[in-house]
Amino acid sequence: MSQDKTDIFISYRHRDSAASARSIRDRLVLSFEHVYLDVSNIKPGENFVQDIHTALSTCNTLLVIIGQDWLNASNEHGRRLEQPNDIVRLEILTAYSMGANIIPVLVEEASMPQSADLPEQLTWLSLRNALRIRHEQFDSDINALVQRIREYLSPNRSSSSRDPNDITGTWEGTITREQGKKRQHIKCRYVFLETPSSGSTGRHYKYRVEYLGVMTDDDLIGPKQSMYGTVTLNGNELTPTNLPPQAEKMNAAPWVHFNMTLLDPKTIKGHFGYRLKVLWLDKKMYWTTLLIHKTSNEVDPYYRNSMNAERLNQS
Repeated sequence: MSQDKTDIFISYRHRDSAASARSIRDRLVLSFEHVYLDVSNIKPGENFVQDIHTALSTCNTLLVIIGQDWLNASNEHGRRLEQPNDIVRLEILTAYSMGANIIPVLVEEASMPQSADLPEQLTWLSLRNALRIRHEQFDSDINALVQRIREYLSPNRSSSSRDPNDITGTWEGTITREQGKKRQHIKCRYVFLETPSSGSTGRHYKYRVEYLGVMTDDDLIGPKQSMYGTVTLNGNELTPTNLPPQAEKMNAAPWVHFNMTLLDPKTIKGHFGYRLKVLWLDKKMYWTTLLIHKTSNEVDPYYRNSMNAERLNQS
């Protein structure tokens, strides 16, 4: 392997978009030092699977080059994207699992695949904002791509944050709740899992929140509580799309109804985080301040399995 660091990894199908991938790479190397394209980086005799995995392990941004035949490329075993050993599929899932930024790049008049057309493990890709590279507007389109990548590589941007418009992952934080002169600090954990949804705007998530207890000087006290439901993110406004099942048993307790505003993105405890204001919609309508930071871009299998098992109505 010719480089020990990868800022940008270009994923493509050879028979679908090799020429476009090469053209994009040739322009990106004028702006970035560490750009990976397999035919340029893998030396004869090297283990190409290991080489690709090593490159992805340090990858900041994955470009998924999508041509007209990318989605339905097939071999004697059927559609390649459905096959666990398909190299393009492996590249995308590996980069996703490692928290890389992922940008679909449409070439040769290709359309962005819909979630229903993708394997279940890749449905989230349909929710990524794509960039188009057109032959007649190549320079301006490439400049837009370069700008997007520079934002991801900015030293002011936390490496633990993938897409600023995607809150998928595990977050931990502290709720400061004020009622009159009383103030409580409650430790919490939020887990968001993006889910495809059609017919409405915004990004849609299943969520699970655990209240781990009230913080004292030396311990957490009080019973642990958890709830789950679905929410929609529009801009920086996060609103529930359905009430959690617990609401029926609890007579729709006030903490079930909320509107959350993501404010002031910052680095908290070395991780990307937000200061939030949460409006709890009970009869009194009071504000709570929530300070959370992302501890992982991924959803722990325990939470993923439990959230997928919960019967939630998607909007």
